[in-house]
Amino acid sequence: MTGKKIKEASLELIAERGYCQTTLSLIAKRVGIKKPSIYSHFQSKEEIFFSILEDEIKKLNAYMENIYNDIEKYELEEMLYIIIYRFVDYFNNNIILAKFWSLVMYFPPYSLEKEVKFDITKYKIYECIYMNIKEKTKNKEIDEEKMQNIMYAYELILRGILTMIIHDGNFTIEKLDQIIKLYFNGINKEVS
Repeated sequence: MTGKKIKEASLELIAERGYCQTTLSLIAKRVGIKKPSIYSHFQSKEEIFFSILEDEIKKLNAYMENIYNDIEKYELEEMLYIIIYRFVDYFNNNIILAKFWSLVMYFPPYSLEKEVKFDITKYKIYECIYMNIKEKTKNKEIDEEKMQNIMYAYELILRGILTMIIHDGNFTIEKLDQIIKLYFNGINKEVS
């Protein structure tokens, strides 16, 4: 139970303060234990961080797997639209988690940068989107470079949404709708 509390407190502190400014002392204080007690659960702050990251990757992948199962029957545009809105729901309902993922993607801890390099192509979200676009456009000639550009643009939208959820008090679904329409117009031109 305490290991779970340590990870929960660490997630909150890392999201609030960043990795470098989160100390084992602060984590212990947040949990309500003494710092040496952490060592009976984790060897280091790095181990806590990677344990959290592994858990969150599993949760996000499971979430995307559920979306993937729900959207197979939809047309390409509607499918991509649903993924975006479910992505918004996932992070908009948990700003701490949004901040944590933002840190992982944009500002990984310098001392762990090589191990934390975020590559969306390794995650279920990428696989779901890629496979669905390929499936939905199978009757059209679409080369791999064009496909990579479509995927990169989609990743930029998802990353931008995450940033806007965290930093833009004026972020609205209406603005998101406009951006999505622009993106789909571009995709339709590419695959037509």
